[in-house]
Amino acid sequence: MIVELSVNGLNDYYKRLKKASEMFKKMKPKFIEKSLSYIQDKANEHIQTTTGNSSWYVLTHELENSWVINILEKSLINYCSHAAFVEYGTGSIGKGTHPDSRNYSYDVKGHGDDGWFFYDKDHNLHWTKGMEAHAFLFDAVNDYLYRGGFDTIVNEVMNEVFGGL
Repeated sequence: MIVELSVNGLNDYYKRLKKASEMFKKMKPKFIEKSLSYIQDKANEHIQTTTGNSSWYVLTHELENSWVINILEKSLINYCSHAAFVEYGTGSIGKGTHPDSRNYSYDVKGHGDDGWFFYDKDHNLHWTKGMEAHAFLFDAVNDYLYRGGFDTIVNEVMNEVFGGL
C-alpha cells in the first residue's frame, strides 16, 4: 500500500487496514469450511482407490458417509465403527503398513500369525491375519498440506473475500 504522509493519508491508511482486518475475519470460517471439505473429499477418494485393492474389505460406503464437519471446533471426524481399523490396518498383516502408525496396537488380542476367525454380515465364517493399512486420512492430509490443497484453498478464499487479490 502507498501511504501519503499526512493526517488524511494516515487516516485513509488506518481505514484500509481496519477494513482488511474485518475481511480477514470473514476469511477464517470460509477457509476452515473449505479446508475440512477438501480433506473429507480427498479421504473419500483414497477410500475408493485403496480399499478397492483389498483382498477382503468390502466397500459398503459406510466409511465415506460417516463424516461430521464441525466448523466451530475445526474438526472432521469419521464416526464409522471400523474407520481406525481401515486407516491403520489390523493384526500381523497390518503392522508397519501405515506411514505414521506411532503406538497403534495392531494385535490387541495376541493372535499373532495364527490369525482369527470372524463372521461377516451374511454369517459366513472367515479366517484372517488382519488387513493392511489404507491410510485414507493420512494421505488426504498430505494432499492438503504438501500437494497443493492448502494453497488452492487460500487463493480461492482470498479471491472470494477480497475480490481477486
